[in-house]
Amino acid sequence: MIKKLFFLFLILFLFTSCVSEKEVSKTDTAFEESESDVSFFEESEVETSEADESVDEMEKKEIPVLSIVTGGKGIGKEQYVDVTIQLRDPSMEFEMIYDTDAQIKIRGNSTAGAPKKPYNIKLSSKRNVLGLGEAKKWYLLANHYDKTLMRNKLSLDLAQVLGLSNSPLCRYVDVYLDGKLLGNYLLCESIGIGDDRVDLNIDNNEFLFEVEPFERYSNPSCFRTPVFNYILGYNDREKPTPEQEEFAIEFFRKAETAVKNKDWDEITRYFDVDSFVNYYLLKEYLKSVDTESSVRYYIKGGKLYAGPVWDIDLSMGNCDTDFYKVYNNVGGSGDSTEGLYLTQVPSQCFSHLMKIDEFRGLLRERMEEMELYLENLYKKNELGESRIDVLLAQYGDSFLRNYEEANWRIDYKYSNLERDPDETFEKNVEYLRSWLEKRHEWLNDELGVTIK
Repeated sequence: MIKKLFFLFLILFLFTSCVSEKEVSKTDTAFEESESDVSFFEESEVETSEADESVDEMEKKEIPVLSIVTGGKGIGKEQYVDVTIQLRDPSMEFEMIYDTDAQIKIRGNSTAGAPKKPYNIKLSSKRNVLGLGEAKKWYLLANHYDKTLMRNKLSLDLAQVLGLSNSPLCRYVDVYLDGKLLGNYLLCESIGIGDDRVDLNIDNNEFLFEVEPFERYSNPSCFRTPVFNYILGYNDREKPTPEQEEFAIEFFRKAETAVKNKDWDEITRYFDVDSFVNYYLLKEYLKSVDTESSVRYYIKGGKLYAGPVWDIDLSMGNCDTDFYKVYNNVGGSGDSTEGLYLTQVPSQCFSHLMKIDEFRGLLRERMEEMELYLENLYKKNELGESRIDVLLAQYGDSFLRNYEEANWRIDYKYSNLERDPDETFEKNVEYLRSWLEKRHEWLNDELGVTIK
């Protein structure tokens, strides 16, 4: 009997060890916080009863802690400064990182001026940070203009579900600077070219571009597209050769001409249509304010792809009414859940693609395929608890520390870009939930989505 128990224990031990050492893929990492997350990806493989876990039963996450020690040096926006970084995962799921030769600087444009700063971090060597893949460069998003702290996380996770897999993976961390709690941050993969990022061959006319509101806004080299006349910066590589510039301009001349002429055969020749459908769905459904910045495309294998998705904190109704009058339908219904927003930018191809029956048809079909997943963002359904409630159950303590211990004010408007906040965290969350539900209903009606 004792021998049998011994072998049973040994088998269980070996099985547990194997499971704990498995690598997490890009898709697995996006929504792995609970069993309901598994159903989000593998609906056909998981019975509803397995995913139907109540919020009360969910295990709170022991959130990783990132400590940054500057030695008294100030952190600026232009130059990296040397720091020591320690990243600890209390759950012991991921290895501790201790780097005495790391570097940091303030990142962002409008967010760089916020009291709670976002940062770029460079490690001294490539490391697999919290299972997100190996890299030296990482982003720390403060989410300072989003009182729920969840909009970027919800958006980037949804990008993975939609198949926009080059969009950054991310995890929440509590950040300390020289011993002081800065609050809850979102640690993200950086956007760039690499095996674990956007996998491009820059020597084979494959480029990553970023839409710019004006020349050299974020990137030193840029050009105006030949037909629609919007500015694209070379996000990577930053200094293309004259031959590469000539290739890019001629490529966009042909691609944009195909869209302008509504030539579907030529469009499918130059565009990866699936990525454009998925990208448009995400940006329109969540109604991101950024249409002329933080928008990226890339050329790979002779086709133009949409993505990676980035910078979605000002979305889902989170923007100032006076600053974003069109977004908020000022002078009309006054309801920001209504209206197609990306089509309001005539210089970009999405406004033209939405005039093409084939594209609208594919968008409607994709909305129908994603109906349960989109609904599950804000509402419990057969996939399990809502994404909002999953994040609250597992990271709610860290969210509250952001306000109660780091002393950021929930009721204070830190930017003229964000909406006027409600006075409590709970009310801001309820606004987000309600906005998503109303947006879902409006967009389904607008696109003629058939709910099965």
